Amino acid sequence: MTSIVTLALAGVAIAMVSNRIEAYATKVNKADGMTLQFTSQLLGGTKSAYSFEAAKPNMLRLDTPASLFVTDGKTMTTYVKGINAYYNEPFDPASITAAVQDFNLVLVRPFFNDKALKGLSVRSGAMVTRKGFELTPNRAVLEKDSGLAGVFYTDENNLVRQAELNFEKETTILDVSTINLNRPSDSRFTFLPPKGAKEVNKSELGSTKWYTNIAEALADAKSSNRMVMLEFWFDG
Repeated sequence: MTSIVTLALAGVAIAMVSNRIEAYATKVNKADGMTLQFTSQLLGGTKSAYSFEAAKPNMLRLDTPASLFVTDGKTMTTYVKGINAYYNEPFDPASITAAVQDFNLVLVRPFFNDKALKGLSVRSGAMVTRKGFELTPNRAVLEKDSGLAGVFYTDENNLVRQAELNFEKETTILDVSTINLNRPSDSRFTFLPPKGAKEVNKSELGSTKWYTNIAEALADAKSSNRMVMLEFWFDG
């Protein structure tokens, strides 16, 4: 009898550990607000900074290497850094979905989407020390269609402090510097144009917009029924 009880308890412990990614997703989705700042670095490449601030129901400030997206739930502003121009359009919930399609933003998807990072088959490993935290590595295939897989390193509160993403035979490290589930000030969701920025129509911008992120380009092209042209260059 003792061995049966011990085995049952061990089974419960394993089940609890295997749901750490889902526990993170649930905690993020139930939060009224969220701030996440992190860098993304392809192994062998340079770091790119991202900042995500959001509040329920539909407020977002997303700062990526190429663009800044700001919405107060009524108007969505997209600022394109490379050409110092921006456009406004009526808010549509689909615009938030499109804004976070970049796989680098996988950690923030659960905030607005209660199905994100749910139902995954997770394999958790032994605790490791990283960035001064005791973290548990949790491996999972995140997107079956694209093949995106990863390891999420969660702390004792089931918050992700670091992640390794494997996509198309390349590894990207997401290094979280700030994560909290407090509601940002509403003032953060007001767009203030940078000095010299020009307001344009979306159709006008579309013909000249340059992207440094292929996922972002494909999402925008799909929403506007346009083609994506690729330019390749080599620094050597």
